[in-house]
Amino acid sequence: MMPYSVATRGVRFSFYSTSSKFQSHTQSGKVTVAEETTQQQNAASTERCQIPFTSGSCSGHKLSRVNARNKEQETEVLAWIEAVLGEKLPPGNYDDILKDGVILCNLINKLAPGSVKKIQSKGTNFQLMENIQRFQAAIKNYGVPQEEIFQTADLFEKRNIPQVTLCLYALGRLTQKHGWTGPSLGPKMAEENKRTFSDDQLRASEGHLGLQMGYNKGASQAGHGGFGNTRHM
Repeated sequence: MMPYSVATRGVRFSFYSTSSKFQSHTQSGKVTVAEETTQQQNAASTERCQIPFTSGSCSGHKLSRVNARNKEQETEVLAWIEAVLGEKLPPGNYDDILKDGVILCNLINKLAPGSVKKIQSKGTNFQLMENIQRFQAAIKNYGVPQEEIFQTADLFEKRNIPQVTLCLYALGRLTQKHGWTGPSLGPKMAEENKRTFSDDQLRASEGHLGLQMGYNKGASQAGHGGFGNTRHM
């Protein structure tokens, strides 16, 4: 490392740097300057730190919870599960009630009997996580899209409880498609409305559409003259 110094107001300060390229300095109060690359790095760092921030970070990015929990939806989900099972759920927090997967397996077995053959009511964490995995496989077979099914850690480790709620809402909507007449969850699914048309109806609609777009039969450039000619009134 090479030493360099700064002289200001008659006081000299000594510094050390790994850079070997420095400009000369005098006793007139001029400050020595490090090589251009070091200046640019310091300037960029200073500029970044001047960006307004709200979360204690120099990056300027405001931190926020992407997936915020909705207590009203969670309460609605638990009420729906109770209604489907026909029994009172144990007291506790939403995520703790569902964590071991037992209630979820009982839920899908009620909606589609025989979906989960084995349910571990007690056991190691691994065995309890298997309950969740069996529930996930069962609701996938039931028709819940893969992208709407939460991950095991989302529930068991509480990494993404809102995704668990969204998944259960997707399951609740899907029950209507399977002819479930019990309690429902969420808005009613739109019903498919297929229509068939005869060839005569299709031909008639094509003619009607052509008239709607504007009548141009018989139109021509006759009488307009060549491009650039003066139009005589």
